[in-house]
Amino acid sequence: MRPMYIVALLLLALVGCTTVTSDRVPDGLWYAKSEEPDQFHYHVYVLFLDDSHFTWWRTKETYDVVMKRWAYYTHDHPGVKILTNYTREGDQLTGERRISDKGGPSMKANTFIQTFTGRFNGDALDMTVEAHTTYDDGPPSPTVVVRWPLRHLSHPPVE
Repeated sequence: MRPMYIVALLLLALVGCTTVTSDRVPDGLWYAKSEEPDQFHYHVYVLFLDDSHFTWWRTKETYDVVMKRWAYYTHDHPGVKILTNYTREGDQLTGERRISDKGGPSMKANTFIQTFTGRFNGDALDMTVEAHTTYDDGPPSPTVVVRWPLRHLSHPPVE
């Protein structure tokens, strides 16, 4: 019976390593309650990993759920491992993320390009994202533009 308790405690400890408690905000996390225009009612999270890379995701889940599923959002969520390269000069941020697809029998080869421009103002970051797809054998798709009014989180957001 004693070995079962030890195994149970080890499993509990491992589960604790993959989640973030909802009262602790991870370093470098920024949050926007919605995008502008707000077409799909997503919350936006931007996680600055270092001085030249960030990752981001959109979700309809609440902050508490995101924190409980932190390992998923930072490692397994679609696209989260494709980092955005950025530079910061003063309060200005510029960045770019490219995703290339070699295509196949039913899909043309293409590159999805996102360009990020932003301005920091204290704990606020107003970021604009322009996205379009270029095809190897044709004109680019129309550009989609959204704005993220982000706030640097020092405590959980009030939903």
